[in-house]
Amino acid sequence: MYNPSLPDKHPLMQRLDRNHLADLPTDARLLTLTLSLPSCRIHGLPALDGDWFYWACPQARQYLLGLGQAYMAQVTGCGRLEALSQAFTALQQSWHHRDLDHTGLSPVAFTGFAFDGRDPMAQGWEGLPNAMLVVPELLLHQQGDQTCISLSCALPQAHPEQVLQRWSQRLQTLLTALAMPPRNTLATLAVRVEQHPPLDAWPDLVAKALAAIAAQQLEKVVLARSLRVHTTPQIDPTELMAVLDRLYPDCRHFAIRAADLVFAAATPERLLTRTGERICADALAGSTPVSLDADTDQCLRDELHHSPKNRHEHQLVVRGMQAALAPLCHEVRYAEPPDILRLRHVQHLWTEIHATPKDGVNLFDLAARLHPTAAVSGTPSKTAQNWIETHEGLARGWYTGGGGFIHANGDGEIAVLLRCARLRGQEAALYAGAGIVAGSDTQAECHEIDVKLKAILEALGLV
Repeated sequence: MYNPSLPDKHPLMQRLDRNHLADLPTDARLLTLTLSLPSCRIHGLPALDGDWFYWACPQARQYLLGLGQAYMAQVTGCGRLEALSQAFTALQQSWHHRDLDHTGLSPVAFTGFAFDGRDPMAQGWEGLPNAMLVVPELLLHQQGDQTCISLSCALPQAHPEQVLQRWSQRLQTLLTALAMPPRNTLATLAVRVEQHPPLDAWPDLVAKALAAIAAQQLEKVVLARSLRVHTTPQIDPTELMAVLDRLYPDCRHFAIRAADLVFAAATPERLLTRTGERICADALAGSTPVSLDADTDQCLRDELHHSPKNRHEHQLVVRGMQAALAPLCHEVRYAEPPDILRLRHVQHLWTEIHATPKDGVNLFDLAARLHPTAAVSGTPSKTAQNWIETHEGLARGWYTGGGGFIHANGDGEIAVLLRCARLRGQEAALYAGAGIVAGSDTQAECHEIDVKLKAILEALGLV
């Protein structure tokens, strides 16, 4: 994100005055002012203290960075996404936006949530809520060649001079960070590695899952493992996101810092994207490694595409997503057979699902229907989720949950939080999983998880 020619704080602040905080609608509860930054081109996460939110889609040259909180909703429980839907609807009705430079860019709220609404967010996840919706005080937004900054405050606001002073402080913090030279390498040393659950417990766990499938209690269940890596020195999230930006430009990058905890992901899977009256979602299930040898890689791809076990696993996800979206959409469509999504270390069967939402349906309404998909939980969904809670023995937190953003106009994107790490001090907890269906092989599923873990291990410089 290094940009030594960035405008300094003062010309930007001189454009803001008390008049922009006056003559507001009586029902306004949140104000956002947006200004263009034509000379700014951002790339990656700057080195920042304090809490922040970050989203990037490098391939699309889209970057969002938020500092502070002008608005926050935190919820938990089985109805948490429905509660976020209601909170966003109320916010949207009272969100007043002044686009001072006619950028056409809508202000943004960040969102994130855990895999399970019942998760108490303990066992290393302390500091993150189960589910949240946040409008940052300061948002830096780049879309292609266009960059702008949005400043928000709750209404009725404090004295205008106090609001302007707070914005000035946020802006100075950001511009100072953006002027620092880039860092895109990590030199970490693993001093201790722990598997959760232990590797010797994996065969028994898979055997129990296969027994439940044979007894027709489940069609599929997704089992996860965590790798705890104790490193020296402490991992720098700025450097981690820079490396992920370089290694995985075709993924969605999501990161949040809350107190001393950082959660970061470079995920290939969208839960859903909304653009106007268009919905897109990814069904991603069925995996095989990538080979550097072209002939071997083609053989792996062909085997994946024609594997009855992987095609069955994939179809369970597609069918589940279609059924979830149908009540809220006029039509749900997708092409067959599935495509192959090839990533750096792994390739997946992939189906892009398209839908047209009914009137009054927002991003959170759709997310509440979709999450968790069979790609991260299993089938039937509730049964699989309960089975995971009883048998897996892992506090998933935000791993396999969702994270992303929503514009004030209702457009937005939520990614499934995969290929991720939870950072605190000198510990990095990495997560990956594999879908178990009839015919799954214990060692093959273990190897699949190892391949997925390699994404973050490589970014940390540990493989």
